[in-house]
Amino acid sequence: MPKIRVKINEDESIIDAAIDNNIIKYMEPENTSVSYDLENNILERDNEDIHMIYDFNNKNGSILVKEMARELEISIENILIDRLKNNIKVNYSIENNDFLYELEVLEWAF
Repeated sequence: MPKIRVKINEDESIIDAAIDNNIIKYMEPENTSVSYDLENNILERDNEDIHMIYDFNNKNGSILVKEMARELEISIENILIDRLKNNIKVNYSIENNDFLYELEVLEWAF
């Protein structure tokens, strides 16, 4: 299982991940499952509180707040995607707030 560096804005961690069919999957320390589809540029996060899908190619997303059973539709702007093999860096804005999401494969285990 490869190690990846995950950077979300200023927070950075190194964790194990699975890469299959151009989809990187990992579990964050707070028990949030995350997947990033490298081909379609879709980020998905799921935990006991929310289910979030950001579709960067179509500039939209949705966040389901599970406790309230309410889904919020959002518009994603100013998207800049930089990909090199299985490494991805996405800069984007939601409601004039800038975000950085970055995945870097550090090593492969065979």
